[in-house]
Amino acid sequence: MKTFKKTAIIRNPFAALMVTTLMCLGVTAPASAQFGAQAGFNEVFQPDYYRRDMQLFMDYLKLEPWQKPIVEMMLEDYQISFDAGTDACRGQMQNLKEEMMANPENAMEIALRPIQVWGQEKAIMKLELIENIRTQLSPLQMERWPSLDRAMRREKDLPKGQIPGESMNLFVVLHGMQLSQADIQAIDPGLLEYEVQLDRALEDRSKILKQNQKRIQDAMAQKNTEVGMSALRKISESRATVCAIHFEALEDIASNLPPEKAETFKMTVLKNGFPEIYQETIVDKILKIIRRDDTLEPEQITLIDEIESRYLVSLEESNLRLLEAYKVDGKQIPIIEANRAVARRNKESTRMARLPDSILAVTREREEMLERYRQELLNVLTSNQQNSVRTRTQVDRSGSAKRNIVPGGPSGKKKNKNGNKDQNKDLGPKTPEGMRPPGTPLKEGRSVPGGGTIIPK
Repeated sequence: MKTFKKTAIIRNPFAALMVTTLMCLGVTAPASAQFGAQAGFNEVFQPDYYRRDMQLFMDYLKLEPWQKPIVEMMLEDYQISFDAGTDACRGQMQNLKEEMMANPENAMEIALRPIQVWGQEKAIMKLELIENIRTQLSPLQMERWPSLDRAMRREKDLPKGQIPGESMNLFVVLHGMQLSQADIQAIDPGLLEYEVQLDRALEDRSKILKQNQKRIQDAMAQKNTEVGMSALRKISESRATVCAIHFEALEDIASNLPPEKAETFKMTVLKNGFPEIYQETIVDKILKIIRRDDTLEPEQITLIDEIESRYLVSLEESNLRLLEAYKVDGKQIPIIEANRAVARRNKESTRMARLPDSILAVTREREEMLERYRQELLNVLTSNQQNSVRTRTQVDRSGSAKRNIVPGGPSGKKKNKNGNKDQNKDLGPKTPEGMRPPGTPLKEGRSVPGGGTIIPK
């Protein structure tokens, strides 16, 4: 699986170029630090179409053999023109240094100028490519274009989520399941409705992003934090709408599947969308280690079984509460991150919460619950068995253990100053305050169509 950009990190070298230039000049305003990642700089330097999109054109339009090389050539020409455009924009940005130094008060506005011009040129390039491809299509293929449009939006826009659950891909999960023809027929109406609603929500989100990214860029130039925050709230609301559509469809589709398949479907979607909730806990790890201990007495096994039974019930209840908290207040995370960013730029204390209070409260309860069960399990063991658990946990954490995944991406545990020699600490609970803020969920794969065609024919 691939992971996506975290909210607060500018990974695009061209977007970073402007920020670096401003910092070197010492004119970076708090607004730029606060809204830089939300102003659309990454998107403007990413092509709307890639060479690999040829597969989607073939799957959805059912291109004829003679059409394939023509469309491939058009995509190739688009990529060459796009690369030339980004190079030109980069050159213009690099030549702005003297002008910015001569007018530091308007340095941000000057730096934005070539980006905004290139953004307009990029939009025209996209429209020209679409029009050129459409001129090669038959009437029947033109009728298939809306389905391709929806698939393209899922492929390109769905992974751009920045709040937990926003990038969930129900289509890909269904595509990976062993569904019978009866199952497909049962979920087909709900899947088609979800496809249409999701497409509309993604299109609306895209429009809101473009409208408010311009407002954020203007706010950066004018050093107007209030305007930027207002735009950011509107963007977050559009992201929350996408999440709500996912959850509604998740329940609807699951209700039309056999119970066992419905549970598999829901859990797979939720684990991909909320790994910070469904990742392996310290209690899960300890239970695995204990189960491999061949020195356990029958009485101990009975007690462990009883503890595990209660733990699984408590964990499920905790997961549901935390999931509900994210559904309600997850949209606040980008705003909290923006406030933290502006505090850093103002050299103020950043000891503010990284997550909404509702999520932190449930997370604290969850960590307390995990600590209780961890201690209960250890109390069942002898001293030697406890030491064995600690040693194996130590090896798992510092050796071949899988790295935990949070919405912002993979993160391994760092060693402490003693080289991870503190065994008791290794078995201790994670503090909510120490958790990294969720960013964007994992991408699950390429988009596939709904409406009875889970697998393109």
